[in-house]
Amino acid sequence: YEIAEVIGEGTAGVVYKAYQPSLDRHVAIMVLKEELATDPAVVAGFRQAVLTAARLSHPNILDIHDMQSEDGLQYVVMDYSPRGSLEQRLEIGPLAVEEAVRLVAELASALAYVHAQGLVHGDLKPSNVLLDAAGHALLSDIGLARALAAARPDLQVGTPEYMAPEQAEGAPPDARSDIYSLGLILFEALTGQVPFKGDTPLSTLYRQVNEPVPRLTDMGVQAPFLQDILDRALAKDPDARYQSAAEMGRALQRAAQALVRSDQQADLQATIRTTPFGAEETVVDTAVSAGEEMPAATSASGGR
Repeated sequence: YEIAEVIGEGTAGVVYKAYQPSLDRHVAIMVLKEELATDPAVVAGFRQAVLTAARLSHPNILDIHDMQSEDGLQYVVMDYSPRGSLEQRLEIGPLAVEEAVRLVAELASALAYVHAQGLVHGDLKPSNVLLDAAGHALLSDIGLARALAAARPDLQVGTPEYMAPEQAEGAPPDARSDIYSLGLILFEALTGQVPFKGDTPLSTLYRQVNEPVPRLTDMGVQAPFLQDILDRALAKDPDARYQSAAEMGRALQRAAQALVRSDQQADLQATIRTTPFGAEETVVDTAVSAGEEMPAATSASGGR
């Protein structure tokens, strides 16, 4: 491999963009940090987490190609994602509502698959979500943070802004913790801001545990059906959340369908406004003959 540049760094290691001449392609290589690579327990946990993740096969999970130990280096070779991470994308600003819903629905699908294998991600955050060339979500670092924490209890893993309340209180994460983190990602994708942020890591964790979910309308996002999804995904009590990523994924699919219907209604209304007087019946007849359900008219105040 020919190393090109550093493209990321986390608690566990440094990620490089590299060229693989044998297959004429670019790959990403994560090298375990030197201070961790000398700890046999950490290396064993790292290798086990990578082996487990490499067995996973899902369209929205990053593919792992190889793992090697060479000259004291521990490294793993993965797909290279040319569009970077979701964290890097959100530095530009929030996503369009439709794109945010699509990406998070893809992540929900990946999590449902991960959980069905009896696994938990445990450190879901935008930096662990990569974007492929077409802009689809790819989940990475599955189970890595938990493996490192088990090997080195003194190692600071996890990010307060993306931790579930039960994690903040010292409990191990489960599938519902991942769902909470997914809700945090949805909020940030829609607004460009994390919902709970303090001046210190401790104050951030306090807010995760105690503060209510912010309103999207206060952030300028008009999407009441998504607020309902956020309220449930971000419930403080794990039993009050979606009990599976698949369930949350279905809710997001319904939200996506609602967005499509809303766009279709707006397009129809725009067409009616621009047609000559008396031509509205033609537009309506065409829609009905195509099998579209005509939405109920609403007043400006929301009444029927």
